[in-house]
Formats: sequence, C-alpha cells, structure tokens
Amino acid sequence: MIETENVINKFVKESQEILKDNFTGIYLHGSAVMGCFNPEKSDLDLIVVVNEPLQDDVKRKFMNMVIEVNEAGPAKGIEMSIVTKDVCKPFVYPTPFELHFSEMHLGWYKDDPQDYVRKMKGTDKNLAAHFTLIGKRGKL
Repeated sequence: MIETENVINKFVKESQEILKDNFTGIYLHGSAVMGCFNPEKSDLDLIVVVNEPLQDDVKRKFMNMVIEVNEAGPAKGIEMSIVTKDVCKPFVYPTPFELHFSEMHLGWYKDDPQDYVRKMKGTDKNLAAHFTLIGKRGKL
C-alpha cells in the first residue's frame, strides 16, 4: 500500500495548495479503511471538505490535479466528492456536493472541462452512507 499512500499524500498536498484557506479536511473511506483494499480492483474513496462553495476556476484547477493523480492511482482510480463544512454538521440529507469525480466521468471532463465543472454539482443520497462509514472508520 506504499504506492497508494503516495497517491493519497499527493492528493492531500495538492488539494491544500489549490484550496488554500478554503481547505478544511480530506477523509478516506471505503475499502481502504475497511481492510479490503485491492489496488488491482479497488478505487480510492475520498471526501474533501471546504469552508465555502468553489468558483468554477478553482474547480477546474482541482479537477486537473485529480486527473493527474488519478493516473497514478489504483485500477479503478479515485472517487471523490467535495462538500462544504456546513452540510456536515448538522448533516444535510440528501447531501449537496460542490464537485464529484469518478472514473466513469473521465471522458466527460476531458471532452468538455468547462461543461463538467459547471454541471457537476447537486445532491447525492449516497453521501449519507459515506459519512456514516467515515464516522466509524474514516481516516483524515
């Protein structure tokens, strides 16, 4: 898992550099914290928490970093969502997100990054399960 740790560390470091004072934290969840991570079959699941909503230019910089780090990641890549701190406590359901990425969105972002960052915002009912797992086993 040393290579995976390098990917996570790079993701965290570059997230802090891009988000600056807006950065609150990053939480690792999913198979990587459940003890069943397999770099040949798993993805890295991350929740990024920010203080304030993101502007499109920041989303674009962030996504460019995600795409770069994703290439060095496990077989199924990185899956991440960015949420604002105010939807975490008290928890809001369905949970609004600022930005989301998974391998299935790679083509859309590469084909039209402007469209992606403008439209990839909404709510996700699945974030409730992710937050529950973060509360039980997540890592900062």
